[in-house]
Amino acid sequence: MADKLRTQQELERLQAKFIGTGHPDTTSWEWRTNIQRDTYASIVGHPPLLSYMSLAENEPASKTRAKLIRVSNNDITTTEDTNSAIENATAKWPSSPKRRLDTWRCQMARQGGRFTTLFSYFGVLGRKHTTVGQNG
Repeated sequence: MADKLRTQQELERLQAKFIGTGHPDTTSWEWRTNIQRDTYASIVGHPPLLSYMSLAENEPASKTRAKLIRVSNNDITTTEDTNSAIENATAKWPSSPKRRLDTWRCQMARQGGRFTTLFSYFGVLGRKHTTVGQNG
């Protein structure tokens, strides 16, 4: 009986500490949203996963990273929503690197600086990005 109580207390402690672990009143929508956001953050934070995604999409890693961060900003629950959000993000993406950076800064300013901690944590700011497979 003491083990059950200890296990329950440990679970409650984890649920209070980490948002994504859920609680008895967590809806399936909240759970799916947390899983998707965690997945996108993990892909952005692990360069080999990001390279794999960029290679599969045949796009630069920086563009893939920006799309994943932008998509994770939205509340997405289905694959169709994910695909349409990625297409919309791609359509708004300027071609030159300087214009991309300016557009990105304007979007961040409009959103009130959301995800700036995520960007700084993963070292997105100020890093030179190259396309997967490029020499140099």
